[in-house]
Amino acid sequence: MTEVRKCTIRDLDFLVEKAYEFNSRHFDVPLCPAKLKSYLRGLIVSNYGVVLRTDTGAITGVLVSDPVRDWNVLVETAWYTRGRDGLKLLRAFEKKGKRWGVDEIRMTTLEANQQAGRILSRRGYKPIETSHRLLL
Repeated sequence: MTEVRKCTIRDLDFLVEKAYEFNSRHFDVPLCPAKLKSYLRGLIVSNYGVVLRTDTGAITGVLVSDPVRDWNVLVETAWYTRGRDGLKLLRAFEKKGKRWGVDEIRMTTLEANQQAGRILSRRGYKPIETSHRLLL
C-alpha cells in the first residue's frame, strides 16, 4: 500500500484513468472527457474540494452546506481503487472532514459493491437513502 497524498493538476491524467476504469466496470453511459477534466480540475483547485490519491486509487469529495439545516457535509463524489488502498483513502478523507469540522461525511456505494458497504458499516456509517435510476 502507498501513502495518501493530496492531488495536484499533475495528477489529472491519473484521476481521469481511474474514472474511466470505474465507469467501464459499473456504468453503460460513456464519460465526457472535457466535463470530467473540468470537474476534477475544479475540485483540485477549490477550497471546498478534496482530491486524494495513492498509487492505486483515489477519493474525491466536496464540502457543502445543507440548504435547510445549519449543517456542513463532506460529500464523497468518487472512491475507487484497484488495489488495497480503499480503507486508507477513506481514513484520510474522514480526517480531512474532521479538520474542517463537518457535521457529517456522506458516502455513496453502488448496489453491486457490497464490500464497500461492509467497510463503511464497520466504520459506523449508516444507510440513509437509496438511489434509483431510469434511463430514458
